[in-house]
Amino acid sequence: MGDEEKMHTPTLSTEVIKLSESISKPLERLFQVGGLALVFIFVGFLSMLVGYLNKTDLSGWFFGIGALIVFACLCLFMFSQFYVIDLCQYRVNRSPQSCRTVANHFLSR
Repeated sequence: MGDEEKMHTPTLSTEVIKLSESISKPLERLFQVGGLALVFIFVGFLSMLVGYLNKTDLSGWFFGIGALIVFACLCLFMFSQFYVIDLCQYRVNRSPQSCRTVANHFLSR
């Protein structure tokens, strides 16, 4: 092996670090922008996309698990919104200001 081949031969540890960083950085940014639910929705859609485009025996499983993750997150969003609306309707009878306070508290999570 010549000197040029040794210099261009990558080691396994640097490839793994670069691969893990390239995967984790966008997920960290998603978490900072939209929280954990946005990360799960992204992972679900990515899993669905892999299952759709990659035609193997496991593609149905990938698509199904991705759809389940996305559906669960969307149900969680709907449940939290219904909870806020229900709580606002209960407290709006007391004062309109408390409804805004409750909505801001639960929607800021």
